[in-house]
Amino acid sequence: SLWNLNPTKIAAHANRLKIILSERLEKTRWNLYHPIKDDNSCSHIVSLESSSESVNKQYSKLKKHKIICGIRNKRIRISLSHYNNETDINKLIIALK
Repeated sequence: SLWNLNPTKIAAHANRLKIILSERLEKTRWNLYHPIKDDNSCSHIVSLESSSESVNKQYSKLKKHKIICGIRNKRIRISLSHYNNETDINKLIIALK
């Protein structure tokens, strides 16, 4: 339940999801902009980049799949939250292929 969450647990959950996302991105043409262990990155804000795919086309595709995201600095930006789970990561990966 939401009442049992605290900032430490939320951050740990986001980090787990980010690791799963990073591993599954290997089967796509997209990469994390910041590596997993980058101290300059936030665990729940993730930027995706691709050297071969159009950010604007991918953004439109993600929106059609009802994935909430944005574009910032020519990258796809997503937020991993306490209510996201591995199913959400799988849905994102499918839409990125």
